[in-house]
Amino acid sequence: MGVTLSSGRGGIIAAVVLAVLVAGKPAEAQNPWPGVAGPDVAIVGEGGHIRAAGGSVTITGTASRVEAVGARVEVNAAVTGPVYAAGALVTIHGVIEGDLKAGGGTVEVNGRLGGPVKLASAALRFNGTADRSVEAVGASLEFGPASAISGRLSAAGAHVVVAGRIGGPVRIGGASVTFNAEAAGDVILDAGRVTIGPNAAIAGNLVVRTLAAPEIADSARITGEVIVREPSLWWLIPRWLWHVILAAAMAAGTALAGLILIGVARGAFEDGLSHATFRPLSSGLIGIVTLILLPIVAALLMATIVGLSFGLALLLLVPFLVVAGHTVVATCIGVWIFDRTGEPRSTGRLFLYLLAGAIVVAAVWLIPWAGPILVGLAILVGTGAWMRGVSSRLSRRNTLSP
Repeated sequence: MGVTLSSGRGGIIAAVVLAVLVAGKPAEAQNPWPGVAGPDVAIVGEGGHIRAAGGSVTITGTASRVEAVGARVEVNAAVTGPVYAAGALVTIHGVIEGDLKAGGGTVEVNGRLGGPVKLASAALRFNGTADRSVEAVGASLEFGPASAISGRLSAAGAHVVVAGRIGGPVRIGGASVTFNAEAAGDVILDAGRVTIGPNAAIAGNLVVRTLAAPEIADSARITGEVIVREPSLWWLIPRWLWHVILAAAMAAGTALAGLILIGVARGAFEDGLSHATFRPLSSGLIGIVTLILLPIVAALLMATIVGLSFGLALLLLVPFLVVAGHTVVATCIGVWIFDRTGEPRSTGRLFLYLLAGAIVVAAVWLIPWAGPILVGLAILVGTGAWMRGVSSRLSRRNTLSP
């Protein structure tokens, strides 16, 4: 395998993303070889396992398996196994006999694919040949005239355009869907606006779920029935109600997380509550520093490969800190509203304050534009306060230790 690369910070960052990409794969996928990382990586494979990360990654030749991540990733190789790729721009050529899983800002697929395909991107352009099923999600999805999918097609996006040939059933959801392809099975379209193009040829039924009547070209050929139904329930729910549902779920999740924290770490929770109440500015600064430094430290550890497991564990700690900070600041708000005496509080009362605060935070989040910003700032205060509470507890324990 020939490799051309140069070193730099870009390679370290890309190596971190690659580590996250391959984390959680089956045990047999974990190769002790750390792979290649650098700002510019070009690999000519010779049939082995390729793992690469960088600002620009180009893979040609042959491989048994490919895992690649970078700002720009191009796989133009013959691969007997799966391909996993992620980046701002991902281009897939060549022949891939195994699974393909790719994600990024823009994904282009033009090769021959033997296994199941799963794609996620802001913009997808698919003109490949797939022997099995294709699943795609994104903002803009385009399946071009050269597309040939032997299995089923499942897609969801804001704007979806489908041409080419599909051998299996089709299920598409989106705000706007244009279907101008040949389909051997049923086609189900769930969208706000549906257009059936002049080159469409559907051997099965066409089922359309939409609020407006579909536009069907006169030259479109539909062998089965054309069935127009009301859209799925989620299309009928207004946007404001979705926001309310999300806010209610957020409040319930905060209350549940807080109940757990009060049960298992009551002392640290009380200390964090005190810091959030009396030292909000400094706690907010600590929260900002924590959420910036922790991912950087985790990245440096994972880049050393030796510290990969610990670095990944440290990275996964970030969501927990955000949730803990959310519960602390919500409880602080509840206490400020209902109890400013400073007297000891029972677990039941503390939970009631938490629940009240969680509802208030969720209500603030519903305020257009300013709401999410205010909630984000409050969570930073809570995160910093929680870190101070945990730190003070650990300091006391060390002081009391013989």
